Amino acid sequence: MSVGRRRKIGLRRNAKAAAALLFLLATGGQAAAQDAGTAASATTRGPNELGLWGGGSVASATMIGRWTDFDFGMLAVRYARELWSKDSFALDWTIDGVPLALLSLRRGGTANHQSGSKDVVYGAGLAPIGLRFDYDAFGWWRPYFATNIGFLMFEERVPASGTKFNYTWDFGLGTQLFVTDDQALTLGYDFKHISNAYSGKDNPGFDANLFYIGYSFFR
Repeated sequence: MSVGRRRKIGLRRNAKAAAALLFLLATGGQAAAQDAGTAASATTRGPNELGLWGGGSVASATMIGRWTDFDFGMLAVRYARELWSKDSFALDWTIDGVPLALLSLRRGGTANHQSGSKDVVYGAGLAPIGLRFDYDAFGWWRPYFATNIGFLMFEERVPASGTKFNYTWDFGLGTQLFVTDDQALTLGYDFKHISNAYSGKDNPGFDANLFYIGYSFFR
């Protein structure tokens, strides 16, 4: 075999080897990039959430209740657990313990004719039946719709012709802003209704527009 022919065969073999090497590097790099992208998009936070939140009413409403001149604020501890998830949607169960609720109102008179000086009445309670619908496709922020049912026990009747024990129901919108993989700042709005369900002489009902802020840890 001539020297020129050997060189041509050698060049072809080297070209084939180089092409095979480039193919392996390209497919391997593509697979690695896909794995890295999957890992980057996968969340590392757990299904359990523990948080602290609080807020106050900006203005009273009369969508359900009738008592107009009052202010409301509260502080709560929250536990949440993911019940179901599919694609970017999730459903969580929430329970709120309320060690501090403050209702400022004129306790005398009726809903249409409130009288007396304003008193701040302290209360505490629990909201054990809560559901939160999350949309988790944006990565660092997660909007949600939430609703829950519970109760508040006040130290005085609210109003004076009402009862100390009152039921609560609220619904609203919010968002969680993740500052790390497992910690989030929460901002939201709730329409909160407080009522004794006609268990007292008077059931005026209180409707609060509640804006709140909180912080949560996920495990």
